[in-house]
Amino acid sequence: MQSGRHAVVFILACIAVGVCVGIVLAYATPLHVPPPVTSTPAFSEPAPIVRPIIVAVGNPPTTTATTAPTTVKAMPKKVEVPTCDQPKDPDDNPNLWLIPVGPDHSIGDYVPSGLVSLDTYVPTTMPTICLTETAATALKSMFSAMHAENLYPMIASGYRSADYQGTLYEGTNVITNGYSSVAEPEHSEHQLGMAVDFIGIPDSTNTDYSALNDFGNTLDYAWLVKNAASYGFVQSYQVGKEAITGYIPEPWHWRYVGTTNAEAIVSSGLAPYQYLQNLAKQP
Repeated sequence: MQSGRHAVVFILACIAVGVCVGIVLAYATPLHVPPPVTSTPAFSEPAPIVRPIIVAVGNPPTTTATTAPTTVKAMPKKVEVPTCDQPKDPDDNPNLWLIPVGPDHSIGDYVPSGLVSLDTYVPTTMPTICLTETAATALKSMFSAMHAENLYPMIASGYRSADYQGTLYEGTNVITNGYSSVAEPEHSEHQLGMAVDFIGIPDSTNTDYSALNDFGNTLDYAWLVKNAASYGFVQSYQVGKEAITGYIPEPWHWRYVGTTNAEAIVSSGLAPYQYLQNLAKQP
């Protein structure tokens, strides 16, 4: 009987211990939740990368650092070719190239025929200087001879319209000892398209071009005095001829009259204005 009670007590103790152990294990061990079952297969192809399509509109995108730069040549700018005046009626235009022009002799609104841009013939200070083709061709030959002797003058003025001459006269004319430094409009040899103004280098040690007033001190001027007549050019306004011409001496101002006339003028000792007046009187 005693042993039977002991057996019952032992069984109850074992049950109690088992319950306690179960409770401890329940709190100490996390529950294992199986992963949800999905329909995704065990292996699948990676999704393709979709790249946007870029459509270029207008100018191309600017070059980035990772792209080799491209040199783009700029379109050449349109060069404006200077135009020279033309007579109102080219088919009925007189040729006044040998007419004497001075304070007492007007040529009106005359425009010579055959004016050309002089900078295509000889060096000029600006691209808008014009001269008759005949005078420009002779001037080119004379410049070639000067270049052969290391002389490099430039042309500062050529043909002038009557209107432009009027502007110069109003703005720059100076009276010296009763003689003008600028001709009145319609009284200038420049309007004939046969006369030019030179500038040059004072001497072989100087590389700067002088002003018009200094041209008489240049080697270029000395060469012209000696040789210009051989190419048809004469100095219109000389020292000692002021009372005849009405203008101050201008060593820079040379007029084309042709070789025969130029050499005759030099030989005669007359001012070009005198010689041309006499020539105009001949039948």
